[in-house]
Amino acid sequence: MLEWVQVRNQISLSVRERKTNFCNGCKSLKKDFYRVDKKIRKLVIGYYSPCQLSCTYCYANALPEDKNNAVFRRIKLTALVEQLESLNLIAGDALIACAAGEITIAPYKKEVYTLGQKYRLYAATNAVIFDQELATIVARNSSTISVSPDAGTRETYKLIKGLDAFEEVWGNIEKYISNGVLVSVKYIFLPENSNDADVEGFIQKIVSVGVKHIILSSEYRQKLGTQQLYAIDKMSQLCKTHNISVDYNTVDQSFDAEYVNNTLKNKEMIGGIM
Repeated sequence: MLEWVQVRNQISLSVRERKTNFCNGCKSLKKDFYRVDKKIRKLVIGYYSPCQLSCTYCYANALPEDKNNAVFRRIKLTALVEQLESLNLIAGDALIACAAGEITIAPYKKEVYTLGQKYRLYAATNAVIFDQELATIVARNSSTISVSPDAGTRETYKLIKGLDAFEEVWGNIEKYISNGVLVSVKYIFLPENSNDADVEGFIQKIVSVGVKHIILSSEYRQKLGTQQLYAIDKMSQLCKTHNISVDYNTVDQSFDAEYVNNTLKNKEMIGGIM
């Protein structure tokens, strides 16, 4: 752990001195005002765990081992956080963010849930099943869960996710919301879901279950095509109509509704999406 602190300090110094370092070129590197205590306020936990889905864009599909049958890496989360605490490196208001795999069936979800009782928790879940314990923890301490259905129709959901669970997922999202959970719903725009039926169906679903905030995103290995830009533009307009707040998240460029509109204008394209 002390070695990690030394490396962190060296990188921080090299950034300030504009020297070559591991952070060069990172999109998350930016000028900002940071607290002088330099404590960790966001701890992102990436782990291998089982998942009921087989999303077409999931990086785990490219792993050499079967993600549902492999011997999963054991992360001693509690010991890690306890060591950070002993070194006074983690802030009391830190956010523990869990992604990859499925938290509700992860072999060590109890460790994550225990941390969620002390720190704020951001948990990505596919919502194929409803977990009452997760709902209770997240609702109690201003935490949030994120779900990415990526479809507005049953057929497209099954095509992208590899499982016919469209209605179950939306039903569970509604259950989380009814339990007081702040749910952030994400839509990753792909060629197969950038059409009128899915865009309109998605909006109908989020309105019916009571979602107040969504994230529109690109797939990190793909550039946004014209069809996807039209879909983003249409969904953005529908969100305005229904008073739904929107965040835009992409890896290949920083974009928002203005970026989408300007890009479409530059392409001199007219008409709607197909």
